[in-house]
Amino acid sequence: MRYLIWISKVVRGWAQAWGDQQVDNYLAFYSRGFLTPGNTRRTEWEAQRRQRLSEPRFIELSVDFLASELIDDGRGWIEFRQGYRSDRFEDTVNKRLELIREDGV
Repeated sequence: MRYLIWISKVVRGWAQAWGDQQVDNYLAFYSRGFLTPGNTRRTEWEAQRRQRLSEPRFIELSVDFLASELIDDGRGWIEFRQGYRSDRFEDTVNKRLELIREDGV
């Protein structure tokens, strides 16, 4: 049960940084080894994320947890349904995040 608290705390922090448009905090949730979508360069992906988080007047996120598993003491995954709404776009998707503890975080 403790792992579920750890995983849900991380996801809620990630979602809060995104919703609060705190770009540096949001990006800090991504591992140094994170594989970017489409294998774009990390710097390009981060620039795109900075733009997408900064441009809307507001961002609202909702997270409804579906399933999770602790793989070992420092790794786990979580699946959730994410609602996204801003002044520019609205969407609901299912996501799966793999979480890795790095440097005690």
